[in-house]
Amino acid sequence: MTARARLVIAAALSCGAVVCGCGSSNDGPAPVAPTDAGPDGAEPVDASPPPHPTPERLEFKPVAPLPAGEQILFNDWNGAPNALWSMTPDGSSATKVFTIGRVWAFGVSHGVDKIAFSAFDPDQEAHFGVAIGDAIQHTWLYDVATQSITPLSKGNVNDECHAFSADDKTLFVCRRYDFHFEDIDGERYVVNKGWRIAAIDVATSATTFLSPDLKGEYHLGPQQLPGGARLLYSITKVTPPPTKYSVVSTGLPAGGEATLVRADASRASLAPDGKRYAYANPLEKGALYVGELGATAATKIATAAGSDLTWSPDGTRLAYLRFDDDKNCSDIEVVKADGSQADAPTRLRECLPGAEFITQLAWVIRK
Repeated sequence: MTARARLVIAAALSCGAVVCGCGSSNDGPAPVAPTDAGPDGAEPVDASPPPHPTPERLEFKPVAPLPAGEQILFNDWNGAPNALWSMTPDGSSATKVFTIGRVWAFGVSHGVDKIAFSAFDPDQEAHFGVAIGDAIQHTWLYDVATQSITPLSKGNVNDECHAFSADDKTLFVCRRYDFHFEDIDGERYVVNKGWRIAAIDVATSATTFLSPDLKGEYHLGPQQLPGGARLLYSITKVTPPPTKYSVVSTGLPAGGEATLVRADASRASLAPDGKRYAYANPLEKGALYVGELGATAATKIATAAGSDLTWSPDGTRLAYLRFDDDKNCSDIEVVKADGSQADAPTRLRECLPGAEFITQLAWVIRK
């Protein structure tokens, strides 16, 4: 069996029947000693974390200032280097903001002055003993004013699902960590812990876990609820089969036991009013719905499956990614939040097969 085949199987063992993030791994030299995960709620500890790559080593290059006004940001994971783009809300034009060796996941601050994103360590084989170039992904911050980047997370981690708190002082992520080798049925795999919800202090980089490390359970899409006392996120539970999906909330700032918000729901996205949320219904092959917090009724907004839902700033529409199997890439579509376009979404951007691979969206207004 090839190393790549083992990578694919390892990903299947880790992810189950869900759409997983980008972190992957490959066969390579003996790994460094695994990091100590520490007590529940603490940051994984590495006594001597490797230095961060320089922006130049990451192939970072600012291209154009982030435009003013309303816009939809998206990434292109296809090219080398990757790119972050800004598109007008009608899809008529797009501006490349910056390029970098890897940008799979990102989130925009409420003040639209910072963009948090995950970037791989091009020297991770030397630093962590893992050969493939995107298993380790640290969070970096792009400063909109200066068009520069600085690191926010460190060590043997892979951060995704970036979402800022209401005051932009905390960054919530879904984190995998402790990538290392294990022998399974006579084959060698790279495995890891997580995904868990983590909170990163933007000023100090101090990190705390808000959800437990549970085998076969993945915690994704953290978003702070109005008032700041609770956090909404999604759970994908792959063991025991069949895979089960739910949206839950937990207390802030410490996290802890989760309270069910909605069963049979995934990929939750909180509306700007903080009262509604959009989600995918796995019982209907991923059809998209909008419901209200504390209510059971919901409105179907898109019959076809979609991912990475993002609300318009006025809360009347949602943009999302619709994967095209024939083209092997995702188109960007938009629908009204009232359900009136469920069978007739508007196509904003037709993906180009083999030329781009979009994985993330954010709809913002920069003043």
